[in-house]
Amino acid sequence: MIDARFSVPWLAETSSADRERVRRVLVVCTANEARSPLVAGLLNHAIARSGRRGSATSAGTRVLEPGRPMAPVARRVLARAGVPVRPFHSRQLTAAMIGDADLVLVAEEGHRRVVLDIDPSAVQRTHLILAFAAAAPMQSVRSHEWELEDPVGAPADRLPALEATVVRATLRIAERIVA
Repeated sequence: MIDARFSVPWLAETSSADRERVRRVLVVCTANEARSPLVAGLLNHAIARSGRRGSATSAGTRVLEPGRPMAPVARRVLARAGVPVRPFHSRQLTAAMIGDADLVLVAEEGHRRVVLDIDPSAVQRTHLILAFAAAAPMQSVRSHEWELEDPVGAPADRLPALEATVVRATLRIAERIVA
């Protein structure tokens, strides 16, 4: 069960020097309409509340129509979490975005492969969202176990669990990088 993954005592393993180095987070999914803008929005809210400098942006590996708005399901999750929904337009992942990021978080292993095909030097700073939230060592990560399901098109009965997973994981990531 996914909740068990979050019992790892990862916060003790994250030094304050590591936290200080993370200023720019790039979150990547497929269309840049649901998972990545949702996680970036939650992270930006947590960073702002912490009083630290930093920001999260998002991009997609296959953005068919750049400039599309955030998916309604992602907007609803942000609103329920008390996060102001800012204007948003989807955008395609670029080498410059990867190069500018201190940390690249991806929803699926396929996204990680795209990031590393574009910029192989990003290997040490590119992680699956759920694995990074749980501080799972990369060598122990079996990607399919740590992939973040896309809420767009998911059955309605899966949405509450997906929402809880995203919010919980993002809060743990925020603690890890800004605490």
